[in-house]
Amino acid sequence: MKNHPVKLSDKDKESWFRSLVDERQRVSPLKTEEELVEFVRFCRKMFRQLYGRDVSGSFFRLLLNDFGVARAQSASVKKKRDFIFALLDENQAFRDSKAQLKKAVNAKFGEKILGIVFDEIWNEYHEDKSHPTPKKNIDLFGQPSLFGED
Repeated sequence: MKNHPVKLSDKDKESWFRSLVDERQRVSPLKTEEELVEFVRFCRKMFRQLYGRDVSGSFFRLLLNDFGVARAQSASVKKKRDFIFALLDENQAFRDSKAQLKKAVNAKFGEKILGIVFDEIWNEYHEDKSHPTPKKNIDLFGQPSLFGED
């Protein structure tokens, strides 16, 4: 009989990790964010050994965010963020369509952007209402936007 890895829901995984972190905090408190991140990485390795599967990076990002650890953006993410902000400032069509914007980022950089990172950048941009009025309303294919100018 084959050995089948155990499947856990995200809620079960979160509970498992939280219980380990809580137990560690009770026994020997983690004093810095770096210690917390390293401990969660250790728990991830243990999870892989116990359950025969890994958990996604986005799961860890959300988990660490819940623990109050703000993850710094890499240089490539900062480049993409600057590119996204420039596109959104310049063109209304990209403000209206996440899919169009994501395609433009993929075309520019030749690689996909992680969904959770894209959503964080999208939300960051839209939280600030002081952006300039876009000069264009043209979609990715050079066509006028459906909901804008003629």
